[in-house]
Amino acid sequence: MQDACARVAEAARKHGKIAVIGGVNDPLRWRELLELGFAPLVFAGIDTDVIAGALNQRLSDWRARFAG
Repeated sequence: MQDACARVAEAARKHGKIAVIGGVNDPLRWRELLELGFAPLVFAGIDTDVIAGALNQRLSDWRARFAG
């Protein structure tokens, strides 16, 4: 997979295009892709992570309010 990503990044550079990252939820993997030449844009995954985090916080708050 790493080799395929490197080829995509190289082809984008060669043709004056940008290679964009999508759906990467691992910060270390995202960094590796940036180092290969991918654009530092995040299009997928982040919105669901933010929503899920907010929902988990809301659930914790409500459980704390109604506990005991």
